[in-house]
Amino acid sequence: MDHGVTGFLVRLGTTQGLAEALLRLIRDPELRRRMGEAGRKKIQVYSLARVLAEMSAIYIKFLEKRPSRPPSKSP
Repeated sequence: MDHGVTGFLVRLGTTQGLAEALLRLIRDPELRRRMGEAGRKKIQVYSLARVLAEMSAIYIKFLEKRPSRPPSKSP
């Protein structure tokens, strides 16, 4: 997460920090809109289609570099 861009980071266990971040969001609709938009853009990086395409590309690259095996002899 990018503090102030896609959300707010607050210290664990600090209710004061959480309360301040929530109040800031409640009072600023434009900030909520920008953060929501930035979050949606960021999450697209992790879409199922993209992750599968990137993983497939890695496997294909690996398989292309792998030395070919001689054909096995059938008994």
